[in-house]
Amino acid sequence: MVRRSRSTSSDRARNATRRNSPESGPSGSRPEEHTYVRIDDATIIEGFRRLNDFSSQMHHVFRTTRPIEDEHSLDVINARNGLLAQLQNRLLPALNEDVRNLLGSSAAEGGFIPQHQLRTIQRIISRLDVTMSQIHNSVIGIWPSRQVPIADDQDTHYGLVKTYRCRALVKKVVVDLSNCFVQLMAGYEDYLTKLSRSRTGNVPAPEGIRLVNSAHEYIVSRTSKASKIITGKLIPYITRSDQDILQDGWKLRADIINNLLLTAFEKMNVRMAMEEQRQAIIRELRADRRSRERPEASYTPYRYEADGPEAVISDGESVPSDIDLGDREPRYNPLATPDLKVMDSIVTLGKLLRILLVRLTSMRGNAPFRLGEMSSADVISLRRVCEQIYFEIHDSLDQVCRMRPITDLTIATLAKDLRDSSRRLVTYINPPHCHA
Repeated sequence: MVRRSRSTSSDRARNATRRNSPESGPSGSRPEEHTYVRIDDATIIEGFRRLNDFSSQMHHVFRTTRPIEDEHSLDVINARNGLLAQLQNRLLPALNEDVRNLLGSSAAEGGFIPQHQLRTIQRIISRLDVTMSQIHNSVIGIWPSRQVPIADDQDTHYGLVKTYRCRALVKKVVVDLSNCFVQLMAGYEDYLTKLSRSRTGNVPAPEGIRLVNSAHEYIVSRTSKASKIITGKLIPYITRSDQDILQDGWKLRADIINNLLLTAFEKMNVRMAMEEQRQAIIRELRADRRSRERPEASYTPYRYEADGPEAVISDGESVPSDIDLGDREPRYNPLATPDLKVMDSIVTLGKLLRILLVRLTSMRGNAPFRLGEMSSADVISLRRVCEQIYFEIHDSLDQVCRMRPITDLTIATLAKDLRDSSRRLVTYINPPHCHA
């Protein structure tokens, strides 16, 4: 009996400690405001070490001086093939997985993520970006010397070397561009899906759900169409020719494109996480209001108070129109409303598109690619594909801000800002040589 009493007392003490711990909050039901999500970065640091070791290995192997005749050595060719396979099949997929896991771990589980923790997350992502740059610089070392003599048609080994020299960096840039753009589109669609659900609270009728859904479907369908054009037409045009190498200066610009895409994806996820926190607080306040102001005896599943401060959209779900978050508003909130976040993401897409059009299709001065084996008809077709992408996104910007769902949701300011941004992008994106 004494042992049982001690065990019960110990359990009670542990339960009391758990209820009063910072992780559970004073009541045991919700974390305190200063609770933060701990991120175990041990696996990430280990990933950095693997990537850095791989980078050092590539630099050691390919930055050393070798006789030109060794370029035909089967051992050298096999070593290059193995490192490229390691990069494509293991390191880059692992890197993408680490980024996804990191972004997923930044989501709060009912509590706040303090600003200093967000800074930590951003620093980790920045280190991942630096590691990608190191991998990119190492890939350059895979290429053999440009002084390799041209062998006869029977030299199959030289054919392998030439293939990697011509395509290694171009393929990496194109694959990264495609993957990041697909991720950006997926995050963009997911963000708009959550936004459409949150915006229904501003329309006191089921009609609002239909309006928001139609606006969401329109935006996503147009941007998805542009994404399919890029992955289905633009990228095959870039990769179809047996280009020699990217010219000097364009290696850095290709990295800039990749970094901007990753940064946009990172910022969108951070903003989405903060908006999810805000919506969780609103749901909690709504539940608290219902428990205090609506007696169970007078509850009616389907009611509609046209003149009251609340309106039931469906299944008795009340949507207060005067929710005040007060000091519980998430502190990391540089943009006031989710509407402005959507506008910012659209403008980001426009700027990225401008880089694609101007820098990847520039036919003046130092061209990004040596298109020696592309005919004039191929160059014209490539230019038309880029123009088609531009007009798809620009047209969607212009049309979506004229739709009734936008104006009916009482966010006319957003519609005006979108129209203004669209007009600015016309002159900002559309280079003179596109119609030359």
